[in-house]
Amino acid sequence: METVPPASDLKSLPRLLFVDDSRSQLELYRQQMEHRYQVTTAGTYEEAMAALSSGPPDLIVLDLVMPRVDGFEFLSILKQTHRFEAIPVIMVSSENDPQLVRRTFLMGAGDFVRKPYDAEELGLRVDRLLGPQMKHRFPTEIESSLSITAKGLMVEALLDLSRTRDNETGFHLIRIEKYVGILSKAAEKSPAFQGQLSPDLLESIGELSMLHDIGKVGVPDKILHKPGPLTPQEFEVMKTHTTIGAETIAQIQKRFPRYSFLEWARQIALSHHEKWDGTGYPAGLTGTDIPLPARIVAIADVFDALTTARVYKPAFPVEKARQMMEAESHDHFDPDLYVLFEQSLPQFQQVLAAFSSETRPVVQGAEGDPHRI
Repeated sequence: METVPPASDLKSLPRLLFVDDSRSQLELYRQQMEHRYQVTTAGTYEEAMAALSSGPPDLIVLDLVMPRVDGFEFLSILKQTHRFEAIPVIMVSSENDPQLVRRTFLMGAGDFVRKPYDAEELGLRVDRLLGPQMKHRFPTEIESSLSITAKGLMVEALLDLSRTRDNETGFHLIRIEKYVGILSKAAEKSPAFQGQLSPDLLESIGELSMLHDIGKVGVPDKILHKPGPLTPQEFEVMKTHTTIGAETIAQIQKRFPRYSFLEWARQIALSHHEKWDGTGYPAGLTGTDIPLPARIVAIADVFDALTTARVYKPAFPVEKARQMMEAESHDHFDPDLYVLFEQSLPQFQQVLAAFSSETRPVVQGAEGDPHRI
């Protein structure tokens, strides 16, 4: 039986990510492969996203049959993401349908392995795909980076993944970042929030706010891009983007517990659809039980959703959007934050004018699906 290399030698070994919803299969991969490679395993889509964003592997071994996001969908996401498109992928399946094998290669996978497989043969296939140079390999490890650098790399990696499925308007995330920056600075100066926004949070919240919808990568396209109103069942699926996003970040937290900014990102992803009166989701939190970063992002996100066109609604003029927000301000939003939002509205309008990519007209018509605002 081959022994595992000393810890000092591990960093010189190629990094492999094994994705399979069977924990016993992942353990088998680890036992078979960790003497030759650095092995990371992921049993869920959230774990796989976390592994990719916190340290891209040199090769991915991907099971075809996975819950919610199957192997083909995951492969498509990888190949549409510039940061990860060059990473070779081996698809693994117990299926013996030639059509599946053909589709796997047409979608860009480097190999297809049928279960049950021979461990030595799998190792040879891995070595063939890795090649001597591993030109796609990232030059630095996140673990050896400064925290601020790690934050930027993680945010960029997660955003690259999320953009493959949630293609909102071009400047959506830029606007959110700037709206949140305006509102958080106003809150920092307000007696109502004295001492609640640390310098680190103020520095980070705009960048982290862009991760608010990363969980939408786990929502099917037919729901995410549906032009009409969602059914109650579809809305329940849509709501899971909050927990999927939070769980993805929680998986990264396990690997990098010293990075406090990850907790703010997790709070934002999980709670930006909570409402002041407790009627939001996913937990029905009320008042100040909703984390402050999420309360700030909630206002920015609703304003942007109202003032820009989406597949399910037109863009509304700023005054119309303000009226709609005012009508539910004491139910949906932190009242003190909403006052600051109204005071900052001219700045919001400047951002909207500067970063608008809309080609559809601003209209006063139908208000679309309120579930998705």
